[in-house]
Amino acid sequence: MDNLLSISKFDLLDHCLHPTPPLSTQRQLRIQSATNSSLTAALMAYIHYLGYKAFTVFVRLLSSDYSWLVQLVKTPKYKLYPPSSIYYIPSSKDKERKIRIHQYSPPQPMFHSRPRHCANGYWPLISVAAAFCVPALGNEADYCQHLAQKLGITVLDCDYAKAPEYSWLHALADAQDVLGHVFSAGHDRFDLTRVTIGGCSSGATLALCTAATAFPTRETSPLLAVISSHSVTNFTIETAQRFGSAEPAPDGLGLNFPPHMARIILGSFLSQIPPEIPLNDPRVSPVFADPRRYPKTMVFITSEHDILRRDSEEMADKLRGAGLTEDLVVYKAAGVGHIFETLPRNPDSLLVLRTDEAYRTVVDALRRAYNRVGAWE
Repeated sequence: MDNLLSISKFDLLDHCLHPTPPLSTQRQLRIQSATNSSLTAALMAYIHYLGYKAFTVFVRLLSSDYSWLVQLVKTPKYKLYPPSSIYYIPSSKDKERKIRIHQYSPPQPMFHSRPRHCANGYWPLISVAAAFCVPALGNEADYCQHLAQKLGITVLDCDYAKAPEYSWLHALADAQDVLGHVFSAGHDRFDLTRVTIGGCSSGATLALCTAATAFPTRETSPLLAVISSHSVTNFTIETAQRFGSAEPAPDGLGLNFPPHMARIILGSFLSQIPPEIPLNDPRVSPVFADPRRYPKTMVFITSEHDILRRDSEEMADKLRGAGLTEDLVVYKAAGVGHIFETLPRNPDSLLVLRTDEAYRTVVDALRRAYNRVGAWE
């Protein structure tokens, strides 16, 4: 009775004019509201995609070696250092798409008892946008050829699906498809005890993610080593926080990231990650993977003027702290910046010296890794 008396005539009038809808109607209203929110979110996502798509088309035209405009002014590196063969394997993620592979074979195999192989899944880049969305297969052709000739191994330079048309999970599936291709070929073609995976920038991130997720444990993983150059290992770090972590590289000695462009590039990548996958998932940020999943040889190439340098250093520190890596190498190139190895260099340039040092670091680490599983023949 007290509760009834406490209701004012205005409350009763409002209840009469606006009665509470029945439960079925409330459910329909909630569904309609959720549908409207989903449609709005889908529309905004599509608008963002169109923006990223327009940006990447423009950058691809100006920077990709596969662009007719770029080929008017320079010879693509993959033509200066032609692969031994080019072939395609099917993508398990998209039946209509194929993965292009440039194979670099040594002039004379260093091993004579049976073919030896190092499957270097280098997903290279040519410019800032190539980090995730510019076709740049072949931009590290000189590096792949150098490893093949110096170590007497087979190097597979592999492409992968690019943003914003495809998600990062498509790229990860492509990397796993290449590994599957290597292992399905068997010992008749490759030595499966000396398989290495690596990459540069986004390719390095992809290599680390693949090594951490393709196999349940180190014991079940056939990978011998991972070579990571200038990788992003932690996408939970805000883009703005990366700036100021390193001074810009001098002109011509490294790729500098203007803040607005970095946000667009990383945005094109992050927008393609399914919402149910958090950014600390090892498939996205390899620094959060269990250290026991990585092979015993890990090589990180960084540079003094690279805003991504801390990513590699922090991941190396985590692996070092776990104490599970037998050969952990971190090379920091002084005086140069991001992806310095891929940039045009004059004979007397600092880039030549630093690139030679980086190449030597990788070659020496792989020699030690090969010797652990069997002496050179």
